[in-house]
Amino acid sequence: CALPISRCQRMTVALENSPARALLEKLSVLERDSAFGSGRFRPDTEFSGNVREAMSLSRSAPPGPPPLCSICQHKAPVFGKPPKWFSYAELELATCGFSHNNFLAEGGFGSVHRGVLPDGRAIAVKQHKLASSQGDVEFCSEVEVLSCAQHRNVVMLIGYCIEDKRRLLV
Repeated sequence: CALPISRCQRMTVALENSPARALLEKLSVLERDSAFGSGRFRPDTEFSGNVREAMSLSRSAPPGPPPLCSICQHKAPVFGKPPKWFSYAELELATCGFSHNNFLAEGGFGSVHRGVLPDGRAIAVKQHKLASSQGDVEFCSEVEVLSCAQHRNVVMLIGYCIEDKRRLLV
């Protein structure tokens, strides 16, 4: 870290209870396994930059609820329980293989399918189009905002999936 040690330590402590912690850990694994982190080329995890940069705003943000939650006058969900990481296989099973019968919508960034988790919870799974370095920045931003946003017009994020080039929100 190029920052003074005390600032690095403060950011580390702030991240320990952050909903982005699990995502950062997963992105760190992707970065370590990528061509840039390991010195070997792996086309399924190639990135054109440092994925930690995608989370730089969350590390430098002041403590307290994020602006979206403040504007809406809602308390943010409990920060001690970060979004759950799902495997792609779990989400594929929940959506019956992303079947046409479970298709809900298609947008510029990907498709949305309905599904049911083994515990009976109904879910919507947003499957982002193929990942890119810019896509990873947008994906991280979306996870960060949705993990703390609480509004009647915004769905609650319960989890995400990062596997190979797959990026999904649950």
